[in-house]
Order: sequence, then C-alpha cells, then structure tokens
Amino acid sequence: MTDGSQSHAQFVAPERLKSIRTQEAISAAHILGLSLSDLMFLEIRDGTLAQRQPDAVAAVTEILQGQNPQEVFIPYRRDGIPDHDATYQVVSEALHQLGRAVTVYEYPVWFWNHWPWAGSDGAWIDSEQNFFQTLLDLRTSLKTSLKASLRADLALLKTFNCSVQITDVLEQKRLALWQHQSQMTRLIPHAQWLTLKDVSGGEFLKCFLQPRELFYRYSTFSC
Repeated sequence: MTDGSQSHAQFVAPERLKSIRTQEAISAAHILGLSLSDLMFLEIRDGTLAQRQPDAVAAVTEILQGQNPQEVFIPYRRDGIPDHDATYQVVSEALHQLGRAVTVYEYPVWFWNHWPWAGSDGAWIDSEQNFFQTLLDLRTSLKTSLKASLRADLALLKTFNCSVQITDVLEQKRLALWQHQSQMTRLIPHAQWLTLKDVSGGEFLKCFLQPRELFYRYSTFSC
C-alpha cells in the first residue's frame, strides 16, 4: 500500500529508503514462493494513505476485480498504526464495491505491542501452550485488575476467532521476516535506528514467531 520511505527518513533519503523497502518486500515474497509478477506496489507515500483513500480504494477495487479472490488478508481494524488502519478502511470499502462474498482474515501486527503481549516479563510466550492459555484465560484472570483503558482491548481479543497451525512453515516465515533488513537490523550503526528487536525488549518480535497465527475471520455481506 505505502512506499516505506519514511520509516527511517532521518537516516536515509526517502527515495533510497523506498527502493530498499521495495526490494525487501520482493525478497520476502520470493521466500514465500511468489514471483515478481505476483506483486503489486501502490507506492503511496508513507503516512498519507488516509488522505489518499479515494485513489487507493479505486486501485484496490481494480485489483480485486482482476484477481477475483476467495480470501483477502488485511491488517486488524484496530491495529493502531495510521497506515495499517487506513489499509483496513481502503480494502473494506473496495470489497464493498466488489459486491460479492469474500472471506476476510484480519491479522494483528502492532496490536501486540502492549501489555500483556508486550511489556510483561515475557514468560508467557515461551511456549504455544502458554500463548494460547493466556488468550483463553485472560478475561478471567485479569478481570479485577485491568484498568479501564485495557478493557476495550480485552474485549477485542475475543474477535480473533481463527487459529492456524504454522509449525511446518515457521522457519520459512522467520526467513521471510529476516529479509526486511531495514526493520530487523541497523543498516546504519546508530542507536536511534530502531529495529523490531528493540520494541518492548524483543517481546513484540516474539509474537510473530509463535507456532500459530491468529485472525479475525468473517465473510463480507454476511458478518
């Protein structure tokens, strides 16, 4: 959707960063078995997707009409990052314009970057059992201690109604994620070049390397 040009713009010129991020996406897609012809880049400037929504909706609608998909994957509607939230809005409107039933999978990304998923002691994510037991028991075990600001997030966890076992492809996912070097490493040795490993002391990154993926799954025109 967006060009990645602003993620580390204080260190790298936007056009150079755009090129880096595009190549990273191509490399990651290759790891996942896709070719360059499978990819489409809308190249909307980072941070401006909400302002470019009509153009983006038109572009995505054209893609959907050409591809005629049965399933569509988009960021979770409450992910909390402006371009991610705008992506949800853009694709949802494009699906409405498509006018037929499609199975949608909303996936969390930055949603995980708050307590208890990040900002705890990290012990709960050491195993699959702990990870999903936390999901199942969270409402009961924390009911009396949650602050008001967390209650909405707790309610939203119940929407993740689809769990997919990915053990067989977890290493492939790890390798694909590693292709995003500008986010996984410091391309310039500067302490302010933040990586995903720096977020919440590494707990945030661990959320992506669990043996299951979680989604909010529903069908358009029936949800």
